[in-house]
Amino acid sequence: MSLARLDRRTWLRLLLAAAAGACQGAAPTRRLAARLGLDGGERGWLAELTPGQAEALLGALDRPLGWDARAAALVVRLFGSHERLLAFLREPFRGSGVCDGLLRE
Repeated sequence: MSLARLDRRTWLRLLLAAAAGACQGAAPTRRLAARLGLDGGERGWLAELTPGQAEALLGALDRPLGWDARAAALVVRLFGSHERLLAFLREPFRGSGVCDGLLRE
């Protein structure tokens, strides 16, 4: 794979996979926060997941081409709102609107 063809998603997955080894002994939600790069208040988003759900999402991150419906649903649960998605992408929030419905679809 050439660096010219490396998109953001692939780059993020490579970074997350590299960081995974350092986090193996921690609780699933702590490891998931580290893999996703969540900080501060963003870590609170993971309180919505059970440890089993966090493990399932960690497993899905390890196999980026083999996601199932459950893994996709967990991602939507974490980043489905306009506010959270923009916060995760470090973009300024400009108020809710029509885009919230589009993210769910």
